[in-house]
Amino acid sequence: MTEYATGTPQGDGRYRYFFRDDSSGDTQRVEVLIEAVDPQTAEQLAAEAALAEQATEAVMNETGGRFPHSLAEYVGTRTGTNGAQSTLVLRMPKGRGQPFFLEPKIQQTPGILPVPPKAVRKIAIDIYEALTVLHSVGYVHGAVNTESLVWNRREAVLARYRRMASDPDGRQGAIDVADAARLLYHVAIGRPLNGDTLPPGDQRELNSRLFGLGDLIAAALDQQERRISASEAWARASRLVPVENSTAAATPAERREDSPEEAEARHRFRAIRTRHEDIRRRRYPPAPPSAEPRWTPPVSEELPSRSLGRVLLDEGIGAFARRLLGRIGKPAAAASRLVNGKAAVLLLVIVLVVLLGRIL
Repeated sequence: MTEYATGTPQGDGRYRYFFRDDSSGDTQRVEVLIEAVDPQTAEQLAAEAALAEQATEAVMNETGGRFPHSLAEYVGTRTGTNGAQSTLVLRMPKGRGQPFFLEPKIQQTPGILPVPPKAVRKIAIDIYEALTVLHSVGYVHGAVNTESLVWNRREAVLARYRRMASDPDGRQGAIDVADAARLLYHVAIGRPLNGDTLPPGDQRELNSRLFGLGDLIAAALDQQERRISASEAWARASRLVPVENSTAAATPAERREDSPEEAEARHRFRAIRTRHEDIRRRRYPPAPPSAEPRWTPPVSEELPSRSLGRVLLDEGIGAFARRLLGRIGKPAAAASRLVNGKAAVLLLVIVLVVLLGRIL
């Protein structure tokens, strides 16, 4: 099978993986060939190929032939010369790096995990996009884990169909959502999740590395009746924000885990708070915005001018004389003001007489 390989092949003991250029000549895509190593796995791979073909046909019919980049497309199967070895061929985007299956890479290079926060965000977007498409056409993946993920350190592709199943009523989709959350925890923390729920301390640590990731994983691992859908998880993944220069991401601080009693009390408090907020919104609904604009009185842009008498009382004789001489300097305006302001002129004469009396 060496004619398949364009790089170093991968293997996990049950299958071998080879990557090559797309056989149709599309330079933007590559093909992965999954080869069984014994008759038992060959039978399993043949069954997987049938499921992959069905799911690919459903997606193509639903999307009008536009296959999502985050999901591997079925191409075909091949049987070896001895009839015991079968090969499943899948097509996926070429991306900007050498693709590889994540699980064999982890076994060969354990230090590859955890991956950077920006890479975790892209993996989350790609996985939940693929699941959204599969669920929309009535299928569930059934095996979202590191063995099914092809990655090139940038983009991620969901590439295996081992447990693909028809799910027309959508009841099994919640399992895929939770499995994808466990995968995100694994690549973000560097170890598999121990248990079926996310500890509060881990949730805070994940949020400190990638803001919103801990909340997303917690919502995806919630009880099935309250669990978010794949499409909602996809929307949340697109809103994740890497926390730059986070000391918690480099060296996690010692943290105290909540006791079972504290966790239960926190849960009850949040439930009571949510119920009270709902009651408050129903009892005091916000007033609808008024359609008519409120009338406001017009505001003059110019300040009203002060009378000469007010200037004399407020600022003294000097300011009064300057204001009067300024008005007299404008002949037309001065004539009008002198005719209509005889009282002001008389007041000026009295002031001048008083000043002269004091001087003399």
